[in-house]
Amino acid sequence: MRRNPAEQAAHDALTHYSGVITERMATHLPEEPLPSVFLAEIMPNSEDLLQSIGNNHIPFTDDAQRKMAMELLLRGELDRPKPISPLPKFDIVVMVVERTNAPPEIFDLIWLTFAITNTFPWEPANKIEVTLREMLIPHAAQILRHIEALTNLSPKEFPLERALRLARFTAKDLRDAKNYRASLACYQQAVRIHAAMPRPNTNQMSLDYALISILRAALDEYEAALEPAEVSVRLRISSDAGHANHLKQLAKVQHKLGRLAEARVTYKQAIELYRTQENAAFAETAPLLGLMKVVIALGDWESVDGTLARILELCAGDLQPADADKILTNLIGLITPNYPQTPKSPADEEKVRILTPHAITTLDMLGSRTDINPAQATVLAFSLAKRLAHVNRGQEAIRFYRQSIAIREAVQGPSTVDGATIYNLLAILLLQLKDRPAAQAAAERAVEIDRSRQEEKPERLARLGSIYRSLGRLEEARASVEHALELAGPTPADPTQAALHLCLLSEIQIRLEDREQADLTLTRAIDFYESANQPDHPQSQAVARDIATLKANLRA
Repeated sequence: MRRNPAEQAAHDALTHYSGVITERMATHLPEEPLPSVFLAEIMPNSEDLLQSIGNNHIPFTDDAQRKMAMELLLRGELDRPKPISPLPKFDIVVMVVERTNAPPEIFDLIWLTFAITNTFPWEPANKIEVTLREMLIPHAAQILRHIEALTNLSPKEFPLERALRLARFTAKDLRDAKNYRASLACYQQAVRIHAAMPRPNTNQMSLDYALISILRAALDEYEAALEPAEVSVRLRISSDAGHANHLKQLAKVQHKLGRLAEARVTYKQAIELYRTQENAAFAETAPLLGLMKVVIALGDWESVDGTLARILELCAGDLQPADADKILTNLIGLITPNYPQTPKSPADEEKVRILTPHAITTLDMLGSRTDINPAQATVLAFSLAKRLAHVNRGQEAIRFYRQSIAIREAVQGPSTVDGATIYNLLAILLLQLKDRPAAQAAAERAVEIDRSRQEEKPERLARLGSIYRSLGRLEEARASVEHALELAGPTPADPTQAALHLCLLSEIQIRLEDREQADLTLTRAIDFYESANQPDHPQSQAVARDIATLKANLRA
């Protein structure tokens, strides 16, 4: 980042002075103590700071010495120099040091801690404050280590509430910068400072323990994340404070550690607490989604049913649109991988039975939108359509096939669901419902997608030919089936299917009054069928029926 000369001078001065002080802290050189230059460089309210130190924190031997020191510090020598100028009267601070019981190193740490905590720009308003924030953090972390090493966190030697403030804002800044390991060290120091204080703030302490747990989890250290999560909950309960968020964090860790039964109980406790709060509908959804993951892992599908119903109830309520979008994204992500496209066991059937109505509600809420978890929404709509078609709910199935297509085509890129496959299944379903024009459009689109990728499939071309035949478009029907047979080749991989396609072509040729060619085509169909000898093939009986019918037609 480019700085103007004034900004660069400020940066250089601050780096120099803070570096000198922290370096001397590290080496413990017995030099005359340096004052905190932050007093002049960056502190807007010097008098307030000094009054606070004088009245509360620096252990003067008696009130007279405190008064003398404060008079020296508050005299006109501290006349607010320009931001980048050096402090004009170092000797004033030296005189204060001589009148205290604090060793020089500790006194310097006191100065530096007060200066940083009073001037740290939480929300930088300009480039100088951004530079200042960037520069303060590494020094703050170093100062914290010196405080613990030199004072053993004794409240008689150091103003621990200031050390705690320094530790907490340093930890937060490092966490925001995703420097999780360094942030964790600062939060751990914060809880040690809490423990050393005569009257620690229990609620603040519980929050720091919760953040330690969160950081451990972010570092994939879930075993180490468990104890601080438990401590944070106990502290909140002991102070009779709201602890739903802390329970939620504990449940997350329990889940990650495979302690599913405990996680279920903890999530339920969090949910009950959220329900007692006003305007907490969105907050309640987070533990509900976590609970749903747990009960899915436990295979407790009845609980999945109730949990999903509650989430959808909240989603349909008075949530902000952005919050509802987040819930839909998570719901689609949870339902989709657990919804079997083709149930193969009683357990799969149970999943489908429980999830189908919730999947319908979720996709209905999604409506025409294609921007919410589109990859999984495509799959869910497709899987749901297949299921509904299987149980003869054809009109609903068509709706979700079309929704799957709309999402798939709106979002370009790879997908686990092939667009041509969706169109092909839609064509089959529309044929079953006798909607031949719509079936034709879907079948043509499936073939078109295949052709664009040079992946044409004989069965789809033959299906399109069959639709053309039913619509009386016989020349197009013949061309489509002949192309399917060309793709299959002289020795097709599936001779029974090839025989079925030949029977279809023979019928089309009869209707075109080319009986001689129809007879030859039927002979080829019989040859393929008999040589294949696949009585268990799903299309074997259909081929046998078609052969018998065509023979009769050609003899007539």
